[in-house]
Amino acid sequence: MSSARLPGAQVLLVALALLAATPSAFAIKIAYTVGGDGPGICDAANIPAAIALAKANPPHVVHVTRSAAYSAQAITIDSQDLLIVGGFTSCSDFSEPSVHTTISGAGNGGQSVFTVTGISHVTLSHLTISDAPSPLKGGGINVLGAGSLDLADVTVSNNQATSGGGIYVSTSGGDETLTLNDNVLIQDNSAGSFGDGGGIYLAGTAHLLMSGSGTQVSTNHADSGFGGGIYAIGPAQADIGAPGIGTHGAIYNNTADSGAGIFIEGGGSAGLAASVTLFTTDPAHPVFLDSNVSFGSGSALFVNTNGAPAIACLFDVRISGNSAPIGSVLSSSGQVYMNTNPGGVCNSAALAAAVRCTPGPGCNEISGNTDSNPQQGVGLISTNGGTLQMDRVIFRGLNTSVHAIASDGQSMPLVSNCLISGNHFSQELIDVTGSDFTLDGCTVANNTVDSHFLFKVATGNAHHFVLTNSIIAEAANYKTFNNAGGDGILEAHYDLLSDTSTVSQGDHFFYADPQFLDADYHLQPTSPAIDFAPAAGGVDVDGNPRDVVVYDDLTPRDIGAQEYQIGVPDRFFADGFERL
Repeated sequence: MSSARLPGAQVLLVALALLAATPSAFAIKIAYTVGGDGPGICDAANIPAAIALAKANPPHVVHVTRSAAYSAQAITIDSQDLLIVGGFTSCSDFSEPSVHTTISGAGNGGQSVFTVTGISHVTLSHLTISDAPSPLKGGGINVLGAGSLDLADVTVSNNQATSGGGIYVSTSGGDETLTLNDNVLIQDNSAGSFGDGGGIYLAGTAHLLMSGSGTQVSTNHADSGFGGGIYAIGPAQADIGAPGIGTHGAIYNNTADSGAGIFIEGGGSAGLAASVTLFTTDPAHPVFLDSNVSFGSGSALFVNTNGAPAIACLFDVRISGNSAPIGSVLSSSGQVYMNTNPGGVCNSAALAAAVRCTPGPGCNEISGNTDSNPQQGVGLISTNGGTLQMDRVIFRGLNTSVHAIASDGQSMPLVSNCLISGNHFSQELIDVTGSDFTLDGCTVANNTVDSHFLFKVATGNAHHFVLTNSIIAEAANYKTFNNAGGDGILEAHYDLLSDTSTVSQGDHFFYADPQFLDADYHLQPTSPAIDFAPAAGGVDVDGNPRDVVVYDDLTPRDIGAQEYQIGVPDRFFADGFERL
């Protein structure tokens, strides 16, 4: 085995460059070839034989041609550095491949198509890996070791396994990194009865890095288990920054009992944290979880402590079109941070490639998700004893008969710099149990709330619902706070409210028409919610030197003839206009 190793993508580029520059196929040995071209033309008639040749002698490269059919495959790679490239028409073909060779597990007696063991560094390219007939772990690829597995221009599809229908990674003897580069599809794979990880299963010190263009985990199933698209148990971690394909996201149209898109959970009694980080790499295409369906809860994302930390870090995301009876966007007992990083808890090295999404439709937007069972009585975002912090987020076009957020958090949940607009709920927008809740710097407007109450602290809880620097502009017959139990406290500071009658305590809050300029809730220059330093001796709308929140809808700040300067830095707001 070679002691030197190039990253997988570089190995592929070097090999293909040598091929293009070499008139004679065997003037320099480039690869061991596999195919059905006839005696003396190909190096091996089957893939295991070619892998054995590459292990015994350099180069550690295998070309799998399309001049033979590969069915009933059960291929093992053990303690080996290896590049396998498919798509070549014959064993004398030296052109860069543009299609795939199909490697099928149909008829292999219930084994994985590929099994990787020991300390191995493997790159697969231009392959379709399919039709595994339900082994215990890893239908398409089963990794039980340490090292790395890089996929580029690979499809893993129509495989089944008890767990990890497409890919199963469980480490032994070290860390393992699974990298999904460009044009990788993990699709139409299934976990078996009560199995987890329809598309990908991660355990041990496994690390998934998924940021390639044209790469997607889609239409995978764990219908009686967890994690239709991806399942990770601590200390595994997943970093996902792929922009998706066309109008659909990186995690698309998966199904499961719970956590149809992604399910992460802590490592149980060992106390090992699991984490997922979502981040954007293409400003015009924010990382996107869409159209995932759970039959239980948490269709887009489920974060489960399981006796150990489980952490979700979301940066510049879009979550749309997901459905579940409970918590169609998110169900969590763990820690969820959106565009925040308190104490550096969200510090994955993958974030070095992160960029802000372009302000506009889809950027930092949670929209069009549905709770399919209104009798369950919880929210599109449902937390149970965990941490919730969200900044720069839009809730729009949500249709549920319950709440936007049902928070039973223990760490004073905070939602800031938000827009909540154009949604339909039968009960309060936000229902709080177990701790105080702060809504800061938000606009809440034009929602349909059948109960006519906007916020609530659950009966029997003497906690504070705190509104600061916000505009609440709802129907005249809507009450800001539901205090039917007589225990909760609505605390308001520097707010413009459509109803002030339910405020328990606070200062600098008042009723007024915010004078929105347009459907995006920019403000007219005369809006009472715009507050700027008055001239000497002057006062603002309610006689105070400064109050409410200052919005500014254009850059540079030139609404009318006014310029608004109040001596504090600009802060980015979710829907593209600035807050001062």
